[in-house]
Amino acid sequence: MFLYQNKTKIFFLLMLLLILFACSESGTKITGLFEDTFSEKNEKTCPKVKFIEGIDKIKFKKESKNIYEVNFFEVKWKCYSYNTPNKQDIDNNIELDIKFKIDYEDNIKVFKVEKFSFVLALLNEKNEVIIKNKFDRSFLNKENSEILNNQNGIINIKLKDNNKDISQYLLLLGFNQ
Repeated sequence: MFLYQNKTKIFFLLMLLLILFACSESGTKITGLFEDTFSEKNEKTCPKVKFIEGIDKIKFKKESKNIYEVNFFEVKWKCYSYNTPNKQDIDNNIELDIKFKIDYEDNIKVFKVEKFSFVLALLNEKNEVIIKNKFDRSFLNKENSEILNNQNGIINIKLKDNNKDISQYLLLLGFNQ
């Protein structure tokens, strides 16, 4: 009964709380929300994706025996741009979804957390490195081969203020030894 009789007061109280919460958020979050809401997302032709020869897999050894090998299992990519109403520039984005395959060659006697690193480099049409990043991945070893997703989810590469045709770029992937 109390809720029914005071529903207007409760509504205004909720609105006041919402306004206070929105005003307490940082300006960049509000700007980001605005851009996500009112930006136009356009699919783009992606750059070529290649594995760096010689470091497209990595073997881990112990006492001169191969324990396991890590390979790229699957790489999916999607490219798009955002056209924001208040900006003249176009932001290009490349999203990568990477899966790894772990092949065990030796029986694991002690289960523990294992680590490896992989790198990516984005080259422009002149083969100049625009972006390079290193990512660390950890996993709990097992006896059987397994497929691992990228721990951090989808990798998003943003090219700010870039009106260029990214289809002429090259994205390289490899393991860090």
